[in-house]
Amino acid sequence: MRVLITGANGFFGAHLVRFLDSRAGHLVTSLVRETRNENGTNGTRSRHEIAYGDVSAIKDVSSILSRTRPEVVIHLATRYAVTHQSDDISQMVDTNIKGIYNILESLRNSPETTLINASTCYVYGASNTPINEQGHLCPQNLYALTKICAEEACKFYVDNFGINVLNLRFFPPYGPGDSPKKLIQSTYGALMDGREPILSGGTQKWDYVFVDDVVECFNRSLTRIEDSGDIGFKTLNVGTGKVVEIREIVRRIFELAGKTGEPAWGSAPKRKSEIDYLCCDNRALMDWLGWVPTTPMIGGGLELTIRALREGRGV
Repeated sequence: MRVLITGANGFFGAHLVRFLDSRAGHLVTSLVRETRNENGTNGTRSRHEIAYGDVSAIKDVSSILSRTRPEVVIHLATRYAVTHQSDDISQMVDTNIKGIYNILESLRNSPETTLINASTCYVYGASNTPINEQGHLCPQNLYALTKICAEEACKFYVDNFGINVLNLRFFPPYGPGDSPKKLIQSTYGALMDGREPILSGGTQKWDYVFVDDVVECFNRSLTRIEDSGDIGFKTLNVGTGKVVEIREIVRRIFELAGKTGEPAWGSAPKRKSEIDYLCCDNRALMDWLGWVPTTPMIGGGLELTIRALREGRGV
């Protein structure tokens, strides 16, 4: 298939580009900004194309889509912040909202192209039980609010212009190449530097999704789209359906780092918008793809992530 990936140098994108590029039958185009590094696209095949542009610029998007004529656009370009600062707002709006509108508008006359939109579980409100796709929408931060806006834009273009959109709401992802600010990377980095990790109480229980499962979800979605034709607008939650406590994760990181003693729980205050329990109801994903993420955090993805950190690998 001809596949265009926005945000190809990001966390998801770097892994996905390398995976798809190694598969015969996929012609991959990565849409990246010229100012970004090319870690996600180095070492790819000669048939892989890098297209330079900005999703917030309609001329860039329409030109690249017209030239490459993708069968599927996987939209990963995003601007993320757990708690935003005033300076983040314009960049969030440009990338997360204006970017999706530019892609949708450029696809108005291309009903043969399907858009896969990467969204987030943070669009949901708090829940003490696994969340399905009909869960109450109550964005946990400004980032999630922009993602709801993007989803509504997708629905509008599906209803009015016959575009096909698969909207994937990912539960918290992790793995090699993730941000150094994330739990695993920041905790391990602090220990390696001889510092005490700054941690909250650690009693949160979340459903974490390993990046290899994220990639497999996209891969299987491409196959299903190729087989299914028109899908309209479909939203699917992507998660394991199992939670793991933060304390268990951090204690295992201590073990892997060869450190003894109990972490300093509560050295960081609990965020105002902190979610205590976050679990995916993935039955709809199983129904549509015949698959759900299976990599466990402990005894699986965590160890692979720490190994990559030791070896200095991003992907």
